[in-house]
This record gives sequence, structure tokens and C-alpha cells, in this order.
Amino acid sequence: MGTRVESIDGTEEHRAQLDRWMNERRKELRAKWVEVARRAGMSPQHLVRIRKGRVAISWDAADGIERALRWERGSVEAAVLHGREPVNRTDAEEKMDETRGDDRPIADRPVIEDHRKEPAPLTAEDAALYHYLRESLAAHGLELTKENFLIMKRLGKRMAVEKEPVSPDHGR
Repeated sequence: MGTRVESIDGTEEHRAQLDRWMNERRKELRAKWVEVARRAGMSPQHLVRIRKGRVAISWDAADGIERALRWERGSVEAAVLHGREPVNRTDAEEKMDETRGDDRPIADRPVIEDHRKEPAPLTAEDAALYHYLRESLAAHGLELTKENFLIMKRLGKRMAVEKEPVSPDHGR
């Protein structure tokens, strides 16, 4: 298990694109930068430094920005590291609503198009795990996409680092 990186700091191009996406979303929400900073739990000056790429983005800052701009968790990380457009919470909810109440097996439901960039290729070890989990879930009528697998893997790493080790006799 690797160590957790303290902050997120992508390419200059990705950071500039994140700033543009943040500005677009701020306008959609009809919010001022001061309001966004307050909702994100940081000073307006620090938010400017993040937007302009002058400082790396801490995990807390990323969570705050996602909360303030009503983006899905992991959107800032995906934007900074991979140049992926952030996902608005309402977009994700709408996608789920398209298939909610549909009694057909997932495999028979219409595909919800995702126009974001393809995720990075899997390592051999991850590919084996992905195929195993995908087949196991398919046996129960469930579907696992590569994108969801990578999100679960990333969240699992973050949780493993943050979680306190528990002794085997804990709670006895």
C-alpha cells in the first residue's frame, strides 16, 4: 500500500482548465467568489491562490471546493490530475433518475453516455481484480464500469490511509 499524497497538484494546463470550470460553475450557481470561498471553508485569498495554480490543493480544500460548487466528490482531483470535467451533483442525480424505476436487468437498460475522457489503462493486477469483480457482480445482475472501479479503488486507498488500524481482539 502506497502512502497518501498530501495534496493535489497537476499540470499548469489542467490547473488553468480547473479555474475556467470553477468560474463557469460559480456563474451557473450565481455566486460570488467570496461566497464560494466561505462555503469551501477558506479565505478568498487562498481560493485565488488555488485557482491561479500558485499552491497545491489539499484534500480538505478539494472537498470544500466540491461542496461549494456542488460537484461530485473526486471532481477536483479528476480535473487537476487527468483534465476531466467536474461532474455537477445534479448531473449525476439526473443520470440515476434515467434508470430509476426501470425493472429491466442493468444489461438491458439504455446506456447513459459519458463524454468524459477514457480512464487511464489498468495495471495487470488491477485488470485481474476488475474482471473478477465485474464477473462476480454480473452473476447478481449488477454492472461494474472501469470508471467506477477506479473511483472505488481510489476511495479505498484514501480510506485505508485514514482509517485507524484495529487489533484482532478489538471489542472483546
